[in-house]
Formats: sequence, structure tokens, C-alpha cells
Amino acid sequence: MHMLSRIRNLSSRCQSCLLYHMYNFRSQNAIKSYSMLVNMESQIQEERHQSQNGASATTSSSPGSSVHSNSNQSVTYVTMPSKVYDVQKQQLKTLHHLMWAHRVWQDAAKRADSSTLDMAFISGLEKVCGQLFLDAPLEKLCAYMLTAITWLRAEYEREKVRAPPPTVKRTGGVS
Repeated sequence: MHMLSRIRNLSSRCQSCLLYHMYNFRSQNAIKSYSMLVNMESQIQEERHQSQNGASATTSSSPGSSVHSNSNQSVTYVTMPSKVYDVQKQQLKTLHHLMWAHRVWQDAAKRADSSTLDMAFISGLEKVCGQLFLDAPLEKLCAYMLTAITWLRAEYEREKVRAPPPTVKRTGGVS
């Protein structure tokens, strides 16, 4: 279907804008979480320092490791409070939204650059709606998408009523 690449491009642009807004929505929490992690890290370092000063000299495990240093295992395990783990997990989710927003946006741009029909479609949309950016307000994204869908639907309706192309009849030609 000749509209498929334009639909795919619109979908990618919409998805990347929504991912960016998800990141932006969570970004204030990410800043707070980072501050919380910094505070927790200093507390953990202080507790570790206190426990090392009070511990006997016979301990053979390395700091931050649950595997003894004389063990032949190559895997090192780091233990952390579950609260730290949960905060770090939230940080990764937030950054994941930003990373995917940029990646999907760049992929859509590359795909559009390889198709003159897609570029003409996007240029027309930008003339009517203004240029769409990754961080565009949701209202602008909605207007952009509604305009694009209206255009694609009108094109589809025109093609539906247009007579199908004539079929070539094969005749018993030279064998």
C-alpha cells in the first residue's frame, strides 16, 4: 500500500513526541530521585566506613562484594538497599523514555528522507500546521495528526471511487 510509509512515519513521529512528554512528565521526579540517591550514597559510604572500622581484621571479603576475595568465582555481587534499587529503576525508566524518543524521531527522519512522497507530505503538513518538533505541545501534535489523517483519508476515498486500472488480457501469442 503506497500510504503505508506515510502512516508509519506519522506513527513514529507521534510515538516519539509522546515518549518525550512521558520523559518530561517524569523529569522532575528524576531530579528529586537523583538528589535522594546522592544522599543515600553518602549514608551508605558512612555506614560502610563505620562498619569497617569496627570489623575485625580477619574478614577476607572485599568491600561491596558478597563473594570472598579468595574465591575462584568471577561474578561480583553488589548488595544495596531495596529503596536504592527502586529509585535507580525509576531513573532508568525515565531515561529510557528520553532515549527512545530521540531514537524513534531520528528513525522517522531517516525514513522520510529516503522517500520524496513522504517528504512532500511532511512539508505540506508543516506549511499548514507549522513544524513539528520532538517537544511540541500535545495540542500541536494533535492538530498535526488530525490534519494528516484527514488528508490520508481523503486520498483513500478518492482512490476508492476511481475506476480500477484496465487489466491486460493475454492472447495466445507465439509459442
